[in-house]
Amino acid sequence: MKPQLIRLADNFVSSFHVRFDRSADINNFLHYHLESELVYMKRGKGKWILGDQEQRFSEGDAVLIGPGLAHRCEFDEAYLKENEGRNVEVFVIHFAENFWGTEFLFLPENTVLRTLFENSKRGVFLQDSTNRYIGYLMNRIVHVSGAARILLLMDVLLYIGDLYTDKNLICAAASGNAVPGIGNKPIHAICDYIMVNFHRKIELEELVRIANISPNSFCRYFKTETGHNYMRFLIEIRLKHACRLLRKGDLSVKQVSYESGFSSLAGFHRHFKEMTGMSPLNYQRQ
Repeated sequence: MKPQLIRLADNFVSSFHVRFDRSADINNFLHYHLESELVYMKRGKGKWILGDQEQRFSEGDAVLIGPGLAHRCEFDEAYLKENEGRNVEVFVIHFAENFWGTEFLFLPENTVLRTLFENSKRGVFLQDSTNRYIGYLMNRIVHVSGAARILLLMDVLLYIGDLYTDKNLICAAASGNAVPGIGNKPIHAICDYIMVNFHRKIELEELVRIANISPNSFCRYFKTETGHNYMRFLIEIRLKHACRLLRKGDLSVKQVSYESGFSSLAGFHRHFKEMTGMSPLNYQRQ
């Protein structure tokens, strides 16, 4: 079965995605994404499909899934029945490895995080006896806001980084950043290329060369693989970067527009208001 690339909904008021699920059938198909995923099973039993491996899970288990690793969560049949669905409780966090800034991970103190993120591309699975503290931290992340969320996420990742061993890695070591056949897909390389070069004008010829397809086929290929329009994807990436710059507050709106890859200040204002509901200046003030 071909895994599907999932694009997470953009959130302009938070640097990463946090949710608490009570449904047993959310994303129960084979998929992958460009972000890392941390899951804590507070209540429920079933199995994970990670790459080409299966792993049973039960209450209290946690898993860290790296970008590009195909996965699927299958709850046992009892939990799929209407009168049993209420017994599922799952904490889920999605985050980009560089959401706190590219330079942060390369600080000497962050060797544990860098190593953890690299190994997460094989799937890091931790069982109940070690995970009560993980559940406690993830519950707090759901119920707090602001900088406290970032500090708590760092706490839980450092805790996992100090705890796991090679025995906790589900998939065999593979080259690249995912299970073979996933991370090396052209769409993954295209998205990586966009993430690096969004601040400048990206010519279509650059992207079709990566995908090795004709220019006329590119937009259709991108939509098929991601479920999203290419230009929409690019604009959202630029707006996310603009939001980070506006929050820092050391650049003017015009400078932020330029640094984020927009060629027109008017276009920047229009797109920003469409996606956030406010002007860049009001966003910065708030």
